[in-house]
Amino acid sequence: MKKLWCALTCGVVALAFASGFSTAPAWAIKPFEVEFKKTYYKPESKDPKEKELAAAIDKITTEVEGEDGKVKNSCNICHVAKKKKEVRNEYGQKLAELLDKKADKDKPEKIQDALKKVAEMKSEKGPTYSELIKSGKLPSAE
Repeated sequence: MKKLWCALTCGVVALAFASGFSTAPAWAIKPFEVEFKKTYYKPESKDPKEKELAAAIDKITTEVEGEDGKVKNSCNICHVAKKKKEVRNEYGQKLAELLDKKADKDKPEKIQDALKKVAEMKSEKGPTYSELIKSGKLPSAE
């Protein structure tokens, strides 16, 4: 019995340790991603800058295991690759100031409003996020 208790305890500790230090990619809040893509993702466009942006989005899109099997997710529009999900890039930080991931996930109008407000803000590099997007770059582009 003592050996079983030790094995169970060690297993629980190992699981807790492993899950606490996971380097799994960040998961975008799906409704936020959907609204971003409704606004900006235009892979069929004839405009070369819109196609360039769509290609940039495709490049950061990953396939991850979800509840319903494999799911495509473009987390790094707002999050930083290979960091914990709480780590957002500059663009994601601005959106997080305007949106609550739980309270606003079912409010597409509020998400669209936040996207419009953040689009007009200046990035740390100088241009507005809208200018970056219109030039075919991700809003988090370096």
